[in-house]
Amino acid sequence: MFGLEENLGVYGPTFGQLFSYFVRRAENGGLAEPTKQAYQQQPADVRVGLSYLLGLDWKISQEREQLRQEIAAAQKLQKVARDGGLKNVVGDPKQIFTQLTLAQKEVDRLSKAIAEFRVLQDYAEREREANNLTRRINELADEAAQSRYYADELRQSLQSETPPEVSDLERLYAEVGLVLPTIVRTRYDEVRRFHESIVRNRRLYLEDELSEAETKVEKNKQEISTLDGQRSQIMQLLHTHGALEHHTQLQIQLGKAVAVVESLKQNQKLLENAAQQVAELKIKQGQLFLRLQRDLRENQSVIAEAVLAFEEASEALYNDFGNLSIYATESGPKFDITIQGQNSRGVNSMQVFCFDMMLMRVAGKRGMTPGFLVHDSHLFDPVDERQNEKAWAYGAGLAKKIGFQYIITLNSDQIPVPQNRSTELPLEQYIVEPKLTDDDGGGLFGFDFY
Repeated sequence: MFGLEENLGVYGPTFGQLFSYFVRRAENGGLAEPTKQAYQQQPADVRVGLSYLLGLDWKISQEREQLRQEIAAAQKLQKVARDGGLKNVVGDPKQIFTQLTLAQKEVDRLSKAIAEFRVLQDYAEREREANNLTRRINELADEAAQSRYYADELRQSLQSETPPEVSDLERLYAEVGLVLPTIVRTRYDEVRRFHESIVRNRRLYLEDELSEAETKVEKNKQEISTLDGQRSQIMQLLHTHGALEHHTQLQIQLGKAVAVVESLKQNQKLLENAAQQVAELKIKQGQLFLRLQRDLRENQSVIAEAVLAFEEASEALYNDFGNLSIYATESGPKFDITIQGQNSRGVNSMQVFCFDMMLMRVAGKRGMTPGFLVHDSHLFDPVDERQNEKAWAYGAGLAKKIGFQYIITLNSDQIPVPQNRSTELPLEQYIVEPKLTDDDGGGLFGFDFY
């Protein structure tokens, strides 16, 4: 019927898609918009179907829809990256190269550490020995500090302690007017000698204590130096060697680091491919737009025929006729219709009428119609009866002129009474038997309709 070939591919024209323009169903939204035969019809489906019927290059619209799907998929991945959807896996995707560089640095560090690692079998024992030496060194350092403090106290005591002079006592007595008797002076000399003995003994004691304290400090320093040397040897050994469990732990860390690097590389490649794909697809989108512009230029005569056919139909109904515009957009061919007062339901119905008449004329010329056009009574419900009659007269005249069957289903109350007729259209001659009535026995095939 429409000259369709088999296997026209996804988004290609189909019989149901094209046929529905000529037998519109109100319950599916077929009478809501001129260019759509159903509420759910997608824009790409509209572009492909109308391009096919009018003789334009419908494959451009088919390829454009396939391209749109591919671009949407690639942009979705990019959006996931921009919004941080991969953050839990690779960190901030916007800095994936930085993350990869740092992760590779960690792999290199761990690899070098493992390559230079030497296992020390008694590592734990040596580690405990080093800890014990550190603890002993700290104890000796504390003892040395205490000894130095004690030695300083002893030096101060030696400097401050001096025996009293005899002349000091004699001067004291002289000042109070007393003269010491000879026996007292003799007794005082004995006491002074005793006191000098005590002071001398205390000084000897302090000197001995000071010598012992200084010796202890020196001894502590020597022992600390010896222990520190032993500890340095152990620490050097621990620094250049490691325990077996440390080696195992390094290998585990290296495995995790390598896994992170591989994940980053895969995601980096994925995002780079997505960006490249989007760029390439947008280039194709531009190429398709140029193809579409060229196709519309090459088919200007077809477009002009469609524009004039729509204008003729609308002029038959209105003083201010409507316009059909067909032009290129990046999404594909655009089919725009403008009629004054197009927001009213009645005018919208007449838009559908004029558009269908245009299709019958332009597509019919190419043999791309079923040979008939069906309009249900719902199309004419919101329209003034005088306007409806003009539409029926134009439809009847066009059907006779180019040769197709125009089928209208009407309720009898929609037919204007003779005194309200606006044309000389012989409506009664077009009524096809049987007539359905509400009278008893007036059903169809034995069924009554209420």
